Amino acid sequence: MKYAVVLALCATWAPAAFADPPGSGLHVIIDYVARRMSVVRDATRSMVEMAAPGNMADMTGGSATASFVRRGEATVAGRVCTEWQTRDRAGRPALVCITGDGVLLRAGTSEQVQVSAISVEFAPQHSALFRVPSDYVRLAPGTA
Repeated sequence: MKYAVVLALCATWAPAAFADPPGSGLHVIIDYVARRMSVVRDATRSMVEMAAPGNMADMTGGSATASFVRRGEATVAGRVCTEWQTRDRAGRPALVCITGDGVLLRAGTSEQVQVSAISVEFAPQHSALFRVPSDYVRLAPGTA
């Protein structure tokens, strides 16, 4: 199933993919299974495909071996989430709030929230949102 998740930054999610909405003329589709990333420019009907950075597999900012300590529950954007203490990529303490079905609603430190959901809406998404149209021109990285 695919979901639309409206956070402070609008995003469209599928279980193995992520696509930014086309607001600035560009959007990114990340295939977590294939570990590939496509940067798509609708205005020129072009795209650049490349390997996704290794750290994109973990959306919370930690590593696959990161430890999480449950700190309690909270309500963010009208949704209940579990607060987890972990560490960010730099090893600094981080606090994230994640719903039971895996939606990140808030992230930051115990002193400062860096990102927080303002609303959450679940809705079916057409699979075309997660594919580059076949007639788009493929450009080499660095030429776009």
